[in-house]
Amino acid sequence: MTAATVAGPPADLRRETALPAIDIDAHVRRLGLGTSTAYRLWCHRHGLPSGLQKSASQAAAELAKRGHEPHAAAPHHTARQRQIIEQIASGDFDPVLHKMPETRAVIHAFERVGSNPADRRLLRRLVLQVE
Repeated sequence: MTAATVAGPPADLRRETALPAIDIDAHVRRLGLGTSTAYRLWCHRHGLPSGLQKSASQAAAELAKRGHEPHAAAPHHTARQRQIIEQIASGDFDPVLHKMPETRAVIHAFERVGSNPADRRLLRRLVLQVE
């Protein structure tokens, strides 16, 4: 037995037969995570590789895992969250949001920042990243 047969096929052949990577942007949308940053964080929290080069089988496993989570967000739900955050950041929001625990903390954060536009933009960007 030669070293070539023990080591497997040459590197060029392995690259040619490797499975193609999936469209990561479409995969992130299917998971309902919004951004690649949110996706990488989700992968890290679940002990999964957080790189953006995934095979179809890895993507399928992630979709199955996400589907079994009790609070898996649907893509339309993420869009609604973004809309609420934008309203709060602009200061033009329904007062009923003060009564909701999940939005109360965001409202208070914007109140603490005050009216400085640069500070409000920065907080808005931060909150949208972690939504």
